[in-house]
Amino acid sequence: MESSTRASCVAGAVAAIVAVVFFATVHWYFVFPILDILFLGLVMVPPIGVAAGWAFDELETFRRLPSRHLAGPAFGLLLFATLLPIALLAATHGNVDMNALTGTDYARLVIELVLLFPIGMAIGWALERRLQASIAVGIAAIGIGVAIGHNIPILGSSPVAGKMYVVILATELVAGTVLAETRDFLIGSAKAPVA
Repeated sequence: MESSTRASCVAGAVAAIVAVVFFATVHWYFVFPILDILFLGLVMVPPIGVAAGWAFDELETFRRLPSRHLAGPAFGLLLFATLLPIALLAATHGNVDMNALTGTDYARLVIELVLLFPIGMAIGWALERRLQASIAVGIAAIGIGVAIGHNIPILGSSPVAGKMYVVILATELVAGTVLAETRDFLIGSAKAPVA
C-alpha cells in the first residue's frame, strides 16, 4: 500500500470518528439526544472512514482543485450527493416507520442501501474514468449509507426531513474537511526530516 493511500485511509478513520461526534452533537441540540447510538457509531464508523479515505485517495480530481483546502469540502459534498437518489425515493415513497417494520420496509431499506453502490460507482467513473476509483466511491457510498444515510428512508417526506438533510450535509462537509486536512498532515509529517 502506498504511503498516500495509507495516510488517506487513516485520515478517513479519524474523519469518521469526528463525524460521528459532530453528528451526535448537532442531533442532540436540534433533534434529540442519541447517546446510545453514539457509542455504536464510534465502533462502527472507522472501517467506513477507511473506505471513504480510499475513495478520496483514488479521486485525483480533488487534488487538482485550485486550493487544496477545497478538496475536503468538495469530497464531503460528493458523498452527500451519493445519498440524493435515495432521498428522492424516500420523498416520493414516504417514510419507513422504525417502530413497526414490515418485511416490505426491510426490503426497501436494503434496496436503497444496495442502490448506493452503483450510484457511487457512476459518480466515481464520471470523475476519473477508472474502475478502481469507481469501485472505491461505490464502497464508500454504501458505507455512508450505513453510517448516516439510513436516516433518509426513516424521514421520507416528514416535516423534520429538511432539517436532517442539513445535518447530514454539514456532517459530510466536516468529515471531508477533516479527512483531507488529516491526510495532508500525515503525508507532510511523513516527509519531514527527523531532527
